[in-house]
Amino acid sequence: MNPYAHFLEGNDPLKLITATPKRIDALVKGLTPAQMKKRVNKDKWSIYEIVQHLADCELMFASRCRLIAFDDHPHLQPFDQDRWAAGKALERESVEEAINRFNALRRSQIALYKASSPEARARTGHHPERGEVSMAITFETCAGHDVNHLRQIEALRAAVAPAKKSAPKQHAKAHAKKAKRKK
Repeated sequence: MNPYAHFLEGNDPLKLITATPKRIDALVKGLTPAQMKKRVNKDKWSIYEIVQHLADCELMFASRCRLIAFDDHPHLQPFDQDRWAAGKALERESVEEAINRFNALRRSQIALYKASSPEARARTGHHPERGEVSMAITFETCAGHDVNHLRQIEALRAAVAPAKKSAPKQHAKAHAKKAKRKK
């Protein structure tokens, strides 16, 4: 089960996950640390917190894909994103460090995806909340998750740095459409 499937809009997951690092860079370019850490809604994450969340999720997606690829029917560990976010605050990781962590993990994910045969991508593991999950579904979940959070970052950027000429013109929706056209 992919809870983010509707965000894919028929796009190639590999193209989406490949494009995400540059989109993140473009969306945070020119923002001050205060703008990135500003919570527009007290109950919702800031750009900074979303970037850290993306890096944390990439760690989980990467470990799940490797477990599926290299172990026989592994248990896929869930995690509590809010507890991890609270824990990340203790580390005082900068946005740049979170982006670097995300990018390193993402490069590894892309390499695994490209190297995997269709049979390998069909291998499964068991997720206690989602049931049987294949490597392919995990990659698709990752891609949809990216689109979801890129849209959130775009909205937050517009709120914390409205009408700036340096703001990126390409949006997550256009990101998804561009990936679809390249199919």
